[in-house]
Amino acid sequence: MELHLDNWDPRKEPKNVIVQPFVESDPGAKPCDSHMECVEIWMCRNKTTDGNEAYTINLPSNYHPDACNYNQVCCNIDDKLLTKPSFEPMLNMRDCGYRNEKGVQLSIDGIQHNEAQFGEFPWMTAILVRDDPLLLSIGGGSLIAPNVVLTAAHKVSNREAPTLIVRAGEWDQQTMQEIYDHQDIAVKRKILHNDFNGYINNIALLLLKESFMPSPHIAPICLPDANTVSDNARCFVTGWGKIPLNSNEYARILKKVTVPVLPHNRCIVKLRNALGANFNLDRSNMCAGGEKGVDSCAGDGGAPLVCPIQGKPNRYYQAGIVSWGIKCGLEDIPAAYTNVAYLLPWIIGELDQLRIDRNFYTA
Repeated sequence: MELHLDNWDPRKEPKNVIVQPFVESDPGAKPCDSHMECVEIWMCRNKTTDGNEAYTINLPSNYHPDACNYNQVCCNIDDKLLTKPSFEPMLNMRDCGYRNEKGVQLSIDGIQHNEAQFGEFPWMTAILVRDDPLLLSIGGGSLIAPNVVLTAAHKVSNREAPTLIVRAGEWDQQTMQEIYDHQDIAVKRKILHNDFNGYINNIALLLLKESFMPSPHIAPICLPDANTVSDNARCFVTGWGKIPLNSNEYARILKKVTVPVLPHNRCIVKLRNALGANFNLDRSNMCAGGEKGVDSCAGDGGAPLVCPIQGKPNRYYQAGIVSWGIKCGLEDIPAAYTNVAYLLPWIIGELDQLRIDRNFYTA
């Protein structure tokens, strides 16, 4: 039986997945006509936005034979902008938990592989490690304050804080040609739960050397109340990990899937079917999923599981952290997540010691 935490083989980092960006050309693209050239869609003066003030793009999997790169168009040279459009600066970071369902300035035409819209989940972060001269992705995390990230302890327990970098505002890990830039900030300190042991209390906070700058595509996620019960909710999990139905392929563009949260007792029953009658699930864990082909997977460790806040449309709280699983996307076998509500007293205690304003993560 293949499991995804050390001998359990958690949702580990991908092997040698480089996130040092590069611009990839469409192998099927035709050259532009004379007096035209490929530019990002927002760099062409005559390209207008849709009714939601967003530019529409086609993803790499949907190449058009007359297109340049998927986020580019053939633009008349006279209409080419020399500088990137500027947007009104934000003075403060947005309130927690608001999902940008239609994206931020960019709108995908024809989602086919569970791609998230650009900036749809503004709290999503990538955890990177320096391997000079490269940066390697080791998993995900979530922004809960401008200078604090929540992640899984197993992603960072064997890493020195100075080697870690958190990237916010990321979407396509293989290009820098996005309408809003991502931001990278080094980690100042990592804080692991004192009782972290394998998949038990698998939680960590990363204190950053500085705060992320306010931006429409970067904002924190709300934390739940200690008495929040997520049972039977359908929730989003996001990440750049392996695509469950293709065990050799990692997501280039941030992916999203919706999974059902299972009550604790039902989760134990389903996992015992796979792991044996003596298996028990610690209360610091919860589980979600069990639908064929729809799952978090290797490389998603540390990423957030977020659920809708009742009575507050389009607003979400973090219920879980991707922790471990049995292969990926198997029917009737859910994945395990760190239970954020159960560990909330520890989280709040550490944040209070850091003097983090509770308004950043309170709905």
